[in-house]
Amino acid sequence: MRRRHPCNFYNSFLIFVVFFFVLTQLTGNSSRAAVYVVSNTLDSGTGSLRNQITAANANPGADEIIFAISGPGPHTIQPLSALPTITETLTIDGYTQAGASQASTTVPATLKIVLDGNQAGSGASGLKIAAANCIIRGLVINRFEKSGIYIDNTSATVIEGNHIGTDVSGTSSMGNGIEGVLIVNAWDNTIGGTIAAKRNVISGGDNYGLWIAGSASLGNVVQGNFIGTDATGTAALGNGILGVCLVGANNNMIGGSSVGARNIVSGNLGRGIDLWYDTAHNMIQGNYIGIDAFGAPLGNAGQGILLLEQDNMNNTIGGLAPGEGNVIAHNGGDGIAV
Repeated sequence: MRRRHPCNFYNSFLIFVVFFFVLTQLTGNSSRAAVYVVSNTLDSGTGSLRNQITAANANPGADEIIFAISGPGPHTIQPLSALPTITETLTIDGYTQAGASQASTTVPATLKIVLDGNQAGSGASGLKIAAANCIIRGLVINRFEKSGIYIDNTSATVIEGNHIGTDVSGTSSMGNGIEGVLIVNAWDNTIGGTIAAKRNVISGGDNYGLWIAGSASLGNVVQGNFIGTDATGTAALGNGILGVCLVGANNNMIGGSSVGARNIVSGNLGRGIDLWYDTAHNMIQGNYIGIDAFGAPLGNAGQGILLLEQDNMNNTIGGLAPGEGNVIAHNGGDGIAV
């Protein structure tokens, strides 16, 4: 019987290893992070935002959408129907568009990408997120019939550096129809942050600036935002009913003890912050409610904070440690009403 030479066995084994490696690379491409470029303002087709969200949804894993639209901008994208729901981890970064820059402590953000929902149709939200660990930054989102951003039954999304419900400059109202930001049964999301670059302006909405609802809405953090003011933090644009509303949501943080965590919840056409129905163990700390970013009067038309039909208890407004106290002044109703 003829014996197989050891070298032949080794060569066969090496070929198998190389083949397996190549096969792994080819089949694994679909799960690698990809960068998708929005190159025009069209509703659909190659280079459109709709097309790139669709492509990112089809590619498992974390992807990124960046912008490279020619011309000085700002560039306005007007969807003709609701954009696809985001179903895979995705970063959409408007600051990648040439000419955009983040806010500083003294200068508002310069934004170059506008999502205008005026043509998107009945019930449309600007961006609906149903995947974990997404990031939405550097966009203007206005005039959608429902919400500017809707986070639905997911976690760990970050919304930062956007103008939601205003024009591109952040100085005029172009509100979304119901909420600026809607969070429903979603947990551990972050709206804003503790540095100026992460600040959202959430104003101009027909009804609510930020709505957090549902028993699964736990551990959300809302910090450093201007809710009801313009991008300078000094003039009222308002949300039509109130700035922030928590409904049946527990263990969330609005504000914080550091200066950077402070939300400005002022200039709203109704109340500043509401807690409704079985809403427990939330913290409201360190905010300015009824004054502007520099401490000047800028009242909400109604109460500063309203607790309504609370069956549960143990919400905390203020605190004993430095920085935890809210400044609540110049509102049309009570500072705090229960």
